[in-house]
Amino acid sequence: MRRLALAAFALSLAFDAAPGFGARPDSAALIEAARVALDRGDGIDGEMKLRAALEKGAVRDEVAAWMGKAYLAQNDRDQARQWLESGDFSARTAADGWRALGLLEQLDGNLQASGRAYDKALALLPNDASLWVEIGRLRYADGEQMLAIEAAEHAFALGPDNVRALEFQGQLARDRYGLRAAIPWFERAIKRDPKDVSVLLEYAATLG
Repeated sequence: MRRLALAAFALSLAFDAAPGFGARPDSAALIEAARVALDRGDGIDGEMKLRAALEKGAVRDEVAAWMGKAYLAQNDRDQARQWLESGDFSARTAADGWRALGLLEQLDGNLQASGRAYDKALALLPNDASLWVEIGRLRYADGEQMLAIEAAEHAFALGPDNVRALEFQGQLARDRYGLRAAIPWFERAIKRDPKDVSVLLEYAATLG
């Protein structure tokens, strides 16, 4: 499936480069298109666009963070590590790179390494609600429930309409106080984004 998608994308670029089909997009446009693809969770499309950007002259540190995220979206942690572990990110992508590495280390069970990566991201984005949610999830996985609750509350204070912050509040409320306590949090998140699959699944599971 991945090989077919890569071949189709390569063919589309060939048509774009042919006379009468318009110019191929430059590397910056391809990287931005890859970011859009990753925002919707399409790791394969993101990877293809990033490889095209490299062919157009983008340097490794400009795409490393996004390529790592693309492989994480494909559940290929070994490939993700090849792009993230060195920490060679451009200044514009450093925060996203450290966040991706933090998630990778957490998935691999390296919780201390995950914490160090998230600390580097936090130094760059101290007021990002979603980042505080990720830190809270790490703390919860490490058995630090009170610190996880503090992180969740801080995330909510920073972004009271942030879907991830609302979802995390609902999950913690469910664990601490039971199913009924979680429902208002999930409903509030759904009002913010009725198409958010993660929240919809959490809401359905809680109702069930």
